[in-house]
Amino acid sequence: MQVFADADRLAEIGPRLAALPCPVVFDHMGLLPPADYATHPAWAMMTQLLRDGRAWVKLSAPYRIAGDATPLARAFIAAAPERLVWGTDWPHTWASPMPDTVGLLDAFDVWCDGDEALRQRILVDNPAALYGFAAATSAGTGCSRRRSCACRRRASAR
Repeated sequence: MQVFADADRLAEIGPRLAALPCPVVFDHMGLLPPADYATHPAWAMMTQLLRDGRAWVKLSAPYRIAGDATPLARAFIAAAPERLVWGTDWPHTWASPMPDTVGLLDAFDVWCDGDEALRQRILVDNPAALYGFAAATSAGTGCSRRRSCACRRRASAR
């Protein structure tokens, strides 16, 4: 079950989510406040479900979070890199101006500190495990997408 709710609501429904017989996917890093995420009750609930292998977190839509999402994203990466997936949040229905997808991917690269194995895990291996499809890479870029992908274009430009 994928859940899109703010952190206060997630904390409120946390016991119900923990009781579900299926994995929970938290959209947009749970919309946790980046300045004080570690003291928010939703953080404890989410990281417990991650450690228990009962949840996943989407590292997506940092523009929906008030403030710099980098510390929050890095905290999730430190807590459970095997339970994270990344997404752009396309078609960006609440965003104005429209976010630049390459800029979002660049932010993800910063969150990963340039660690190619971590990028592979979050962009390819984890989604394959979550959604039940075979992981495939594209010409050694660590990306499963076709030639239109920004990952591939940047890799070929290096």
